[in-house]
Amino acid sequence: MKMIFVTILVFGSNVFAKDNFLNLSKKLAGLRTEIESVNQDILELRNLRTGRLKNISIQKAELESSINSENIKQKQLTEKIKDLKSKISELDQGTTDFLRIFKSESTKMKKYIESTIPFKKEERLKVLTNLTAEVEKKELNSYVAVTRLWGMLEDEFRFTRENQLARDKITIGKSEYLAQVLKIGSIAQFYKRDDGQVGYAKFENDQWSMTPVSVADQVTAINNLYEGLRKQIRTGEYSLPNFVLKRGK
Repeated sequence: MKMIFVTILVFGSNVFAKDNFLNLSKKLAGLRTEIESVNQDILELRNLRTGRLKNISIQKAELESSINSENIKQKQLTEKIKDLKSKISELDQGTTDFLRIFKSESTKMKKYIESTIPFKKEERLKVLTNLTAEVEKKELNSYVAVTRLWGMLEDEFRFTRENQLARDKITIGKSEYLAQVLKIGSIAQFYKRDDGQVGYAKFENDQWSMTPVSVADQVTAINNLYEGLRKQIRTGEYSLPNFVLKRGK
């Protein structure tokens, strides 16, 4: 009886060990599968991160290029102000030279306003038009007119350095709308209509036009920018569509 009992115990132990081995093998196989899945997820995340970093690098390079271009324009504007100051200091009040300078510089000023970001363009042009009308009607001394034109040049210089958000009229196709217009220095301009439609100012064929945006991630990027400015977040990083930095001229 003892021998039979022992043999049964040994047989039972072998079966138990075999079951444990099979269970352990299944667990190891399952863990192996999970590890491979996690490794694949990590690889995909790394590839996604690499792609995003590459896109950010491209956007940064394009933005730096645009900023450098605008810095050149600002320097040119500063030189123009200095030149005008120099001309004013060299001339006596009431001479015809002031009128000649005013006509020449006001024409350049008009072309400059028409070529830059169209933020409050009508308002900026109206100031220049009214000033020109006063000079033509001889309601304003030409010396004073040149001085005021100089002040406008300084305002335009500040304009290139500021981010501004204001309600303004925009034209899309042949229709006019009131919209929240956002200007980023003199690099880019966006709009947001009351119905939620967003878009940007595009310079093409020597003129500006308002172009709607419908691609989901681009709409989100523009809305995030508006939200940040609305919350008075003046510094930080924003993702902007590449096309806003590309101009026709």
